[in-house]
Amino acid sequence: MTEPGPDSAPPAAPESVPLSKPDHGQALGLARRLRRYGSALGRLLDERIGNGSIPYLFVCRVSSPEIGAIEIDDFPGLLSCHSIQDEQGQYVACSYWASRECFEINRQTFLQGLAGPAEVVGGRLSRSKVKAKNIAERFPVWTIVITISALVGAATALWEYGARLVEPPDITVAFKRGNLHDFENTEMPVVSFAVTNQCRFAPASVRIMRVMALVGSASPEMTAGGRISRVEPGKASEFDIEGSVLAPTPRPGRAEEYELRITVTAKAGLWRCERRFPFTSPRFRQWQPIGWTDPENFRVTAGACYLRGVLYSGRAQKVTASITAGLPIGLDSIVTSLRGQDFTDSKPSDSGRVRTQGFALGDMARFAEYPYTIRLSSRAMSEGACTQLAQMLAQHNNFTFQ
Repeated sequence: MTEPGPDSAPPAAPESVPLSKPDHGQALGLARRLRRYGSALGRLLDERIGNGSIPYLFVCRVSSPEIGAIEIDDFPGLLSCHSIQDEQGQYVACSYWASRECFEINRQTFLQGLAGPAEVVGGRLSRSKVKAKNIAERFPVWTIVITISALVGAATALWEYGARLVEPPDITVAFKRGNLHDFENTEMPVVSFAVTNQCRFAPASVRIMRVMALVGSASPEMTAGGRISRVEPGKASEFDIEGSVLAPTPRPGRAEEYELRITVTAKAGLWRCERRFPFTSPRFRQWQPIGWTDPENFRVTAGACYLRGVLYSGRAQKVTASITAGLPIGLDSIVTSLRGQDFTDSKPSDSGRVRTQGFALGDMARFAEYPYTIRLSSRAMSEGACTQLAQMLAQHNNFTFQ
């Protein structure tokens, strides 16, 4: 075999073969054949190895439209059954089953319930369609309202339950307007008030400690004043706390002011959180109706000694007075000035050294102070004699109430 020389011509290129255009008709036919083959294969597989879950329709001719002997609940798998009339006026019964297997099991009994059945056709339902429900049909208004109400109620219940767990106690104390502010020393002072639970959700238990004390004095030890095991939210419970009767004093002065000091310990919530709330009542006074003369509150002039004192009326009453004064020097007269009125009648003793005055006063205002002045006249009046008279009258109660 010889190799081509340098002068030899190169071999000719092979001729090109023109490309043909694709046949679209053949491709479309192939696709259709594949689709039919797939459908047939599917039906074959369903018939051979299907689980029988495809709905089954059985249609038969009947002699009467009545199908009242058919009870849906008596045939397991029967979904629906009805009769129709065709163009020739004959009646046809249509029954729908969950599967053909269900129909075959109940075939004999089902046909016995129909009037003169004659089988026409039966088979699987390959496809069915129903009208889609609009949003109003799928979600009725009342269903939406009830659902929203249930959700809101559940959320509210959870909120209230959680609030009862963590809500701290909060109470207020209100004193009644009917409380008395003035008492006589023989009366027992009673102070009424109400404890209100200001919590929104949690009930509270309340324990009260109290003490009566003079205004401005140090608070003595408190004592138990009451207890309530449960006060509902927004509710109030009332209390009455009694004071003590004051013992009369030999030298009473101005009415003393007292106040009720209380400490309310409240517990609230399921965790029993505890807080203390101190309160002080409005002031009230305890009066000792009496007339008295201060030994140091006197004035001496030429031939007269003026003694001054205060009469406390207590509740509205009448007063009678019997003032007796005696000195070795002798007294000329006794004049008592009270409420702008001068009482001058007085009786001397046989020796003239003791003089007694008595008088009665009309109704007096409730719990009022009445300053009075006693003038004792004597030609030999001195500062020492006036001091002796003041001390003597201060040691004796010269006024009595009716």
